[in-house]
Amino acid sequence: MKDIGKKIKSSRTGKGINQTQLANMLGVKPQTVSGWERGISRPDVSILKKLSSVLDMPVELLIDETKINFDGVAIPMLRDISSLLDPHFNVLSVDDFYSMPRNASKKTNKNSRLICFEQNANPLITLTKHKVIKHVFIADLSMHTVPHDGIYLIKIHNQIHVKSITISIQGYLVRSLESHDDVERISHHEFEKSMNVSIFILGRVVWFSVDLT
Repeated sequence: MKDIGKKIKSSRTGKGINQTQLANMLGVKPQTVSGWERGISRPDVSILKKLSSVLDMPVELLIDETKINFDGVAIPMLRDISSLLDPHFNVLSVDDFYSMPRNASKKTNKNSRLICFEQNANPLITLTKHKVIKHVFIADLSMHTVPHDGIYLIKIHNQIHVKSITISIQGYLVRSLESHDDVERISHHEFEKSMNVSIFILGRVVWFSVDLT
């Protein structure tokens, strides 16, 4: 965290402002800024964009890439999941972040490359009184195989899908999260063959929730 503090202090002093002035610009206490610069704490995910604007620094320069998924609990938030299809995509180029729940971090490790995204679900009108249901997902982009049952981010013929995959002796049971009728049974041989031709595992969902908006 000290690296982040050094970046903040260097940019702040370069602009000729003191800690109190920066704190006033951000709506925080001077002690908070001091804590960042001394490496005691790091800026909350909710203030990263404002801090970036005030210091005129890209958000990615305020984040230690090796720590982005852990003690900072800041996950890059993709507004358009299809951006993963861009060969030049970089998770640190986004300017929105999601606060990862602490229990989700237990399913990750230092090699995890996490992203967050939302997906509209089919509305359950009788239960939600016309509110929109959104699934919020955190996926690990470092996982490109299906070692066990779970929810996976899959590219099929250049389109991205979120699918539940269950492994059995007979093969793989692939289900859509949006329709109970959308179920496909694929033998082990056919699945392995498809993995080399038309299916690519982009990552595994390590956490998700349902939000009502």
